[in-house]
Amino acid sequence: MAMHSRPVTAFFDAIDGSYCTLNAYGQTGNCQDAACIDPVYPNPNGGGQSYQGQLMCGTFKPTNVISISYENAENSLPANYLRRQCLELMKLGLQGVTVVVAAGDNGVGGHAANGGDAHKGCLGSQHDIFAPVSLASCPYALSVGATKLQAAAAASKGTFVEVGPTDFYTGGGFSNIYPTPDWQQSAVATYLGRAKLDFGGYSGDTVQENSGTNFNKSGRAYPDVSALGSNFYMVYRGGLAKGGGTSVAAPVWAAVLTQVNEARLRANKTAVGHVQPVLYKHPEVFTDVVEGSNPGCGTTGFVATAGWDPVSGLGTPIFPKLRDLFLSLA
Repeated sequence: MAMHSRPVTAFFDAIDGSYCTLNAYGQTGNCQDAACIDPVYPNPNGGGQSYQGQLMCGTFKPTNVISISYENAENSLPANYLRRQCLELMKLGLQGVTVVVAAGDNGVGGHAANGGDAHKGCLGSQHDIFAPVSLASCPYALSVGATKLQAAAAASKGTFVEVGPTDFYTGGGFSNIYPTPDWQQSAVATYLGRAKLDFGGYSGDTVQENSGTNFNKSGRAYPDVSALGSNFYMVYRGGLAKGGGTSVAAPVWAAVLTQVNEARLRANKTAVGHVQPVLYKHPEVFTDVVEGSNPGCGTTGFVATAGWDPVSGLGTPIFPKLRDLFLSLA
């Protein structure tokens, strides 16, 4: 996972001309002050790692599925700045575009601050409060966690089950900015009533230190879904490499939804767009992942259970069932 805000902003500028200049939540793009988060193009900030081209406003048409593997801890940017980005995902969803976002690889902690620290970006003076990440916490993003294959019990020799990875810890938790959306409330309530956690949650968007609580139980929960994300072989700079992370799992989901869209388009139907309200109503199209956790911030993190959980979401896709579900819809 990479930690950036500017590449996402440059991308939004390119596919939506209004994002360049219009104001939302008091935030305006293409600010003329070089000290702004989104200064003039080429970007004078970022040490050359940010987009260095010229401003492009609405010059590209978005594809039906977009996969993003950038992240920032929510607390690393102004809340209204993130709300403006999240609204862009809502606009894309209404146009039939699905935005798939990796949930991060640091468990319940955010991306390590200032290049890395032992607390992985956790909040509070004791570094024990969970730090959700954006854009994965935006309710209009399909947030994707990662799993790995593990050999099943000896009695089932030659078979494998999916569990939470341990070579990294899939991101997951609850937003401190966005409330739990309606389509997720039942699944979240079931999880919080069922899971045996050794920490508690507060309610609201204000982090509560010294309260014995570690997360905002009234926030948008993520990830929504998962896919295999460990021990993948890939071509990197012309060579074969092995790696993993939710940055691998998110494109898997993007590929799956592209196949779903192609089936719907062949049937003279539209692309699926914002998919979560449908997915949360149909757990039967998933392989439920019931083993794993995402530790961090001095805790064991959340634990996987039957049904939705903030480790693996609803689970991994059973493609034929998922495709047929969306083909059955108008």
